Amino acid sequence: DTKPKYVVSVYATDPTMGTADETKKCLQEVLSEPMKLGIKVRNVRKIQDKGLLVEVDSAESLKKLKKKIAKETRIEAREPRKKLPRLMAYGIQKGTTLQQLRDALKYYDERTDIIDQTIIAFENGVGSTGETVNMCFTVHPDIRKKLIK
Repeated sequence: DTKPKYVVSVYATDPTMGTADETKKCLQEVLSEPMKLGIKVRNVRKIQDKGLLVEVDSAESLKKLKKKIAKETRIEAREPRKKLPRLMAYGIQKGTTLQQLRDALKYYDERTDIIDQTIIAFENGVGSTGETVNMCFTVHPDIRKKLIK
């Protein structure tokens, strides 16, 4: 039985803020006394792109936190995104486009909202003839299950 987590991603909108620590400092200024505002912060973690993941105790605290951050110009609150699993494919024809990859994945799942989440993370040219590449791409977990069967 897992309780729902009330989390929000906080990112710097001010280009002069170069690190997650600076974003955290700004958040601390905005929430100088969170308990008086009725916001109980449980956890704060650094994430990519100078961001923070802030966990609070309730939906009400989350709403108040988002409202408070919305008034601030140096930081913004966003819904946290789930990281999708990555797959490595070997011997892919050089020049394969993202659209061709997505079209191939439609064989495994027809749902376009899931297919459209696929992105190519990177590819590198390996192969004796130079006509194939190894490609790393992210896919929805449902597609991953079908691909690795």
